[in-house]
Amino acid sequence: MVIRLGIRVGCTRSVLALAMLALGPVLFSLWIPQLRAQGSTSFSPTESHKGKERPLPDRLPDKPSLPLAFSIPVEPLGFSAPGPIYLGQRNSLVSLDFLDENRLLFTFRVPGLMHREEADSESGDARQIRAVVLALPAGNVTAEALWTVHDRVRYLWMLKDGHFLLRDREALKQGDATLELKPVLHFPGPLLWLEMDPSQQFLVTNSREPAAAQSKPGDVPSPAAAQADVTTDADKGRTPPDFVSQQEVLVTACDSVGGHKLVAMTLDGHRLWEDLISPQAIWPMVVMAPDGSSLARETLTVNHAVNAYSPLDAEDIKGQLVRVFDAASGKIELETQASPPLDAGGNVAISPSGRRVAVLRAGAIEVFDLPAAAAPLDAAANRTGH
Repeated sequence: MVIRLGIRVGCTRSVLALAMLALGPVLFSLWIPQLRAQGSTSFSPTESHKGKERPLPDRLPDKPSLPLAFSIPVEPLGFSAPGPIYLGQRNSLVSLDFLDENRLLFTFRVPGLMHREEADSESGDARQIRAVVLALPAGNVTAEALWTVHDRVRYLWMLKDGHFLLRDREALKQGDATLELKPVLHFPGPLLWLEMDPSQQFLVTNSREPAAAQSKPGDVPSPAAAQADVTTDADKGRTPPDFVSQQEVLVTACDSVGGHKLVAMTLDGHRLWEDLISPQAIWPMVVMAPDGSSLARETLTVNHAVNAYSPLDAEDIKGQLVRVFDAASGKIELETQASPPLDAGGNVAISPSGRRVAVLRAGAIEVFDLPAAAAPLDAAANRTGH
């Protein structure tokens, strides 16, 4: 099932699509009304913990806070660190994901010249992506492929069952551990972004299509153009949440002195934990464990607060800090650096069980085993019948 809303903007239209993926049960019709009923964009949750706000330092640790389980060198795989010229461009250069507890999918941009027909194509941003499946812990390559994508933004999303989605222009394909790709959805215009609900049964897409585009056989049907206010919550000064699970959201909110804080809360408005965020930790990205038990938050650490009077230069970036939190308690389970720093992310992954974390660091994929976490909120809710 695909539901789409077309919004005409000049000679093009931006199309929002809600597509149902048969990947697991979810009561999506109840999910959105519940958010509205709880006022999740106002962020005035009920206090439910006794601890005070904890300030998170922006220092870069000299070494990981947990012992290394094992590592896999990436140079033999063909990976070379991108130069500092890419910092600040937010290009998606790497994607690191767990297919399951014992296999990693590592994809990365391959530098080099493109073929003439690709360089002369309508999109001047064509690039090649090398993909390898690595068996853990030895790092043996069990499958490999070379893909061509035609822009510089995120191209891969992991699914919970060992499959993944690959986006290129107007096409969305699905792959697995064999790296064979099968078409899933095709749009009349470029697919700009997609998001999935925590259960991964629904995805929301945004595509840009010519106003007079004619759908081809197999295209996702284009809706009639509509007038709509597409101003985002961020444009309105609000802070949209990141879903950790069906029961928990993670919010970056303003504090009373003009700074920011990280707040984890349940959908019924109870605050689980909160941390104060340093103004010198910027461009946050969050990676969730598929079971909702833990989350990783990575930020660029800079040498000054960034604002209109003090903009960011590449030489201001000191490194990229990675913190892994227990989602229910907020306890920091792992603190380390990712290197080279990648401002579009893709260099941190959490396994399906939430017990393993992989970080691209110092010329290797470093894998850490996390301590046992508290039961995810979803599991606790199921046990109590809620």
